[in-house]
Amino acid sequence: MTSILRALRRTGICRVVAPAACALSFATLLVARAADTLTPRDIDEAIEWGMYGNPAPYLLHYIGRPEKVNPVILGAIYTPFLRVALAAKAAREAGRGFTRSDVPPTLIDPVAYIAFRWYCCDHDRPDPESFDPFRPFDYKLAVPGDKVLRAWGLRATAAPLWIGRDVSLLASFGGELTYRDVVLIAAYPMSVLSTGHDFVIYREWPSPSDPRAMNREVRVGRVTRQDLTRWR
Repeated sequence: MTSILRALRRTGICRVVAPAACALSFATLLVARAADTLTPRDIDEAIEWGMYGNPAPYLLHYIGRPEKVNPVILGAIYTPFLRVALAAKAAREAGRGFTRSDVPPTLIDPVAYIAFRWYCCDHDRPDPESFDPFRPFDYKLAVPGDKVLRAWGLRATAAPLWIGRDVSLLASFGGELTYRDVVLIAAYPMSVLSTGHDFVIYREWPSPSDPRAMNREVRVGRVTRQDLTRWR
């Protein structure tokens, strides 16, 4: 447990330096480490967290006002460190051991998994009683240069490396969510875990009143400075 305590205490520097500088230092550290897979020590610390602590998916909140967390949850983020910790926790709860040799390469790929929700309701699906997030299934994730970003004044610094619909991927490492409206899972470069990237999922369909125009529904999540100081 001592290594876990040491890891948690690292965030204590935020109490003695300027908050903005602190957030920047942690953001820089996270991006810098994204270039390589986890070190053996990182993996051991993640396993220890899972075997003795209570790791949980990192929540991606809907974009809110600066320095204020929006309570609406757009989805969840899974870093390589967290994926290993969740896998260790799942093994513990199943009564099994978990060591470095149990970690498959996919868990420590230097990418972040993002699980996106689509919650009720939309202009074309306004009834909570009949709302079904899987019909129609026409979701898109914004990429750099996407017109929806320009229209909403949003930012995307990288495109997804891949996008999938199979949410059972989360269960493969103990990362299931209680939400039943997770519609997409995507992998991104770790560099997107910064306050400068907006995670945008959206729908668009022809306007019934003007076939030349498009209607849109947009959901936007953004990582906060507080997130960057806590996540590994």
